[in-house]
Amino acid sequence: MRSRWQLGIICFGLCVSQSSYADILSLQIEPIVGYERVQQLLPTPHSVNRLIYGGRVTAGVLLVSAESEYTHGTLKEDFPDSSHTSVSDRLKLGLRSGFGLGSLIKITARGGVQASMTQLTQTVAGVSVTTFDPLRYDPYAGAEVKLSLSSKINASVGAVAIIRDINALEQSEYQATAGFALQFP
Repeated sequence: MRSRWQLGIICFGLCVSQSSYADILSLQIEPIVGYERVQQLLPTPHSVNRLIYGGRVTAGVLLVSAESEYTHGTLKEDFPDSSHTSVSDRLKLGLRSGFGLGSLIKITARGGVQASMTQLTQTVAGVSVTTFDPLRYDPYAGAEVKLSLSSKINASVGAVAIIRDINALEQSEYQATAGFALQFP
C-alpha cells in the first residue's frame, strides 16, 4: 500500500480580495505557508516533516470560479543508514464551486489538474545521488468548509485527493488542511 496521507496546517494567511460588479465577481490572492507531517509505510514505516510555501489565486463568483495554486516544498527523511531530501514544485489549475449557508459558512468543492516536478537527493555512507522525476500531471478533487469569524477573519478546513493512477487508487495522495485568513482591505 503506497497511499500517503498528508496533514497540512496553514499557519498564516493574508487574503487580498478585490470585488467588482457590486460584490458579484471577486479576485482573491492567498499566500500559503504550512507544515506537513506525512506517515509513509514504505520502505519502512516512518514519519516525514515538510515545510511548504506558495500562493493561491481565485477569480470568479462563489458558484463557479477559477483557481490556480503554486506550492514549493522541501521534505527530509532520515533513516538509520541513509537520508533522503526531496524538493518539489506543484501547480494546481482548476475550478471551484460553492454555496453559502447564511453569511457564516461557505462550502466549496474543487477539482482540476496538478502538475508536479520533484528532485530527490539520496545520501548513503556519505555519497549523494540526485535524480529528477519527470513532469507529471494528475487530476485532483477536494472540498473545503470556510467559517466567517468576522467580516475580515475566516477559518477553514479542507481535504484534497490527488489521483496518481485511476486503476490503483491506493497510490493516491491525500492532503488535509486547516487554517485561517485575514482579509485586506
